Formats: sequence, C-alpha cells, structure tokens
Amino acid sequence: MGRINCWNLLVNDLCKQAVVNKELCLHSDGSQLRDFIPLNELCEIIGTFIIDKSINNELGVFNIGTGKTKSVIKMAEVIQNRCEKILEFRPKLNFKKNLSKDKRPTFKYMTYKLNKMGYHHNNEN
Repeated sequence: MGRINCWNLLVNDLCKQAVVNKELCLHSDGSQLRDFIPLNELCEIIGTFIIDKSINNELGVFNIGTGKTKSVIKMAEVIQNRCEKILEFRPKLNFKKNLSKDKRPTFKYMTYKLNKMGYHHNNEN
C-alpha cells in the first residue's frame, strides 16, 4: 500500500503553510462550505464500524462529519487565531477575492445516522 500524504488535506496544509511560510494561501475565494471533522474522531468512528459490523448493516451508507458547516476562509481564520495564541504570530491570509459572483448555496451535512449510533461532535472549532 502506498504512503498517504496527509498534508494534502486542507487544514493540515494550512497549518503547514502557517509554520513554514508564515502565511496562508487559498487558491479560491474561500467561500466553499465544508464539514470539517478532526482526524482522531474520524478514526474513532471508522474503528466503531470495524468492531461493530452490524451498524453498517442496520443503517447503510453514512455521512461522516460533525453536522456543522464552515467556510474554507473561516477555517483559515481559525488557524490564524490559533497561531496567534499558540505560536505568537498571526500568518497573513491570501485568497482570491471575488472569484465567483455566484452566491454559493448553504448546505447541511446530514449526520443523523452517526447521531443515532451515539456519536455527537462537541468541539466548537
């Protein structure tokens, strides 16, 4: 099996940019909405599926997420704030302004099946 490059994930990439380059660079206007979930929580959920095979048989396909959406630019701002608090510098945020004139629709990532199996995300970031 090949090596997986976790640095291609948005949050990991932005954190690495902050430390290495002292800036965050988005290749968009940052308005895209995502449901960010910490990797440790993802691993716990997948572990639960592996241990309890009946869950998948009972409930079928799952969306794995927190049930809360956040824009890419808001996540970048969270990283800026954490850098300022923990590393004592605030990386500059670069993004493409007005990339798209279209108003992006909002969405709610449906995680009711995860909630049914007892998972509830409790981290505010």
